[in-house]
Amino acid sequence: MKRTPFYLALIVTGWAGLVGAPVLLNWSRYCFNNYDLGIYSQALAKITWTNLNPWLSVRQINVFNDHFDPVVALLSLLAKWADPSLAAIMIELGFVLVTAWAISRKAVDSPTPLPAWHMTTLLLFSTATTAAVTFPVHPATWSILPLAIMLSALADGHRATGFLAAFVLLWFKEEYIHVLAFMGVGLVLSRKRQSGLQLLGLSCAWAVVVFGIRPRLLGPSMEYATSLLSNWVATPAATFRERILDFGVWKGIAELVLPFAPVFLWMRRERIAPNVPALLALIGLFGIRLISGRWSHHYWIPLLVCLLLIPGPSGRRLPSRLSMISVVLLLVIQLPYLGKYVGRSLVRGGLSHCPADPERLREIGEAMDLIREEARQHGPIPVIAGGNLVPRLLDQPEVLHLGTRFTPPTQASWLLVETFQTANLWPLNRDTVEEALQGLRRDKTTDLVKSGKWIRLERSNARSETP
Repeated sequence: MKRTPFYLALIVTGWAGLVGAPVLLNWSRYCFNNYDLGIYSQALAKITWTNLNPWLSVRQINVFNDHFDPVVALLSLLAKWADPSLAAIMIELGFVLVTAWAISRKAVDSPTPLPAWHMTTLLLFSTATTAAVTFPVHPATWSILPLAIMLSALADGHRATGFLAAFVLLWFKEEYIHVLAFMGVGLVLSRKRQSGLQLLGLSCAWAVVVFGIRPRLLGPSMEYATSLLSNWVATPAATFRERILDFGVWKGIAELVLPFAPVFLWMRRERIAPNVPALLALIGLFGIRLISGRWSHHYWIPLLVCLLLIPGPSGRRLPSRLSMISVVLLLVIQLPYLGKYVGRSLVRGGLSHCPADPERLREIGEAMDLIREEARQHGPIPVIAGGNLVPRLLDQPEVLHLGTRFTPPTQASWLLVETFQTANLWPLNRDTVEEALQGLRRDKTTDLVKSGKWIRLERSNARSETP
């Protein structure tokens, strides 16, 4: 094994400083909403060997009656050492870094069409990666590691490794059932019959587990396929037009694909065959995105990995000048966003919805400390909090997300919200917060415990009996 070049360490260090550090800093400033950080963080915190399918109060469903991503159970072992949401973010950043290492390691050990520094830069600094890690956390982002291993192994003809990686990939997200089935059919048609039949069989077997056995063992599951296809069934033409004419989607596609333009033009000129499994996976994932209409946040990053691995083994290297053009295109696209995100996070007082004002951080911290102290002395009671505060309260047994559907507690409960004008209150807005609070106060007596410039903490007593 060759030594990892020093320049790769510089690229990784640069990304850690420009992207990873601001993400951790913004976590400390209560910037991230319950969706999806709080959901997966609570799952990581609550799963134990004696309770593999716990109830998620922040999502109002049991873990695996929602998505079936068993990797969460394995990773829960890593989430007991710190604040669950911090551990979840560290896990996500770790998956991105390990994937970058795996891709660059292969490029160093057995030269690929793209040099290691080029692949690492494209992976770490792409708009897809930035969108994923700045909206933490989700198994779709984590899945890039087994996805990259699978596509690389299949391209090299290592069927056993590819099959094992495909099996692991299914543990991350249900959509890979459909992607592997599509890949299997495509590989059979492209005369890679054995690999194709293996993926097709694996996909079908996992589908039986997820859609057949799981509901029988765990009870009713969320029907995502029904909700995603309902518009296509009811108004297919209008839905198609809506998907195709969405400017934001085409802008996102252009930002993702443009840095690869020099690569694909060179492949066409040199008549270099693509990595067929990567191409098939890209088409399958793109089709799912088109049908669902979900493109934001973590939905882009698996497409990025497919694009990175489309240049198949050829024995030829992309000329250095084309690598430079590709990276320049990437930087032109990313610098405005990174400059804004990094600048505001590090030197300009924080993001607008979560300013780094010391008084704000002190008020929120004191309110949360008060809740924890009361729980230690008198036992915990439910906490109903604004979306951006939920992920930092997951040490409490029952945390509820203000504005989402849940059965209001009949016993005493805490109500904690930010009062700052631009706070991240999703799914509420400033006009609907008070309405939601009034609904929770109905038939209860409420004491104001703490009020400041930034937060409001109330304690609602047990619901009164009505005649």
